[in-house]
Amino acid sequence: MKPNFSLLAREIQIDRRTVKKYYNGFTNSTIKANKSKIDSLGPIKLLNIEKDSLKPLSTKAIRRPYQRYRQLHKVNQSSMITYQSNQYSVPGEYIGESLLLESDNESLYIYDSIKLVVIHPIRRDKN
Repeated sequence: MKPNFSLLAREIQIDRRTVKKYYNGFTNSTIKANKSKIDSLGPIKLLNIEKDSLKPLSTKAIRRPYQRYRQLHKVNQSSMITYQSNQYSVPGEYIGESLLLESDNESLYIYDSIKLVVIHPIRRDKN
């Protein structure tokens, strides 16, 4: 059976023709003739050289927009979960259970353990 090269390429984020080339047995036979100075340095020496150009981790204010909100919420009798004063629906089978809410400021992801139950766009208006 022939593999789906396009699907594999999307998963590993490379061109589908490259996936097909390696699937068909391509090996890179070119060997670098001239070694650079960096090739002779070990990883520890390279790290020590780069340490001077490394910057400290940014402040919480800068990182906060990229962090996801994660918290358990209990499903009420109306099969709804409240998040930021708005209610979002979940299937009735989850009434009374605690589900994990994860938010990225645009969408609300609701999980039962690791199973994704539903995705809702986050409403900015109050209901």
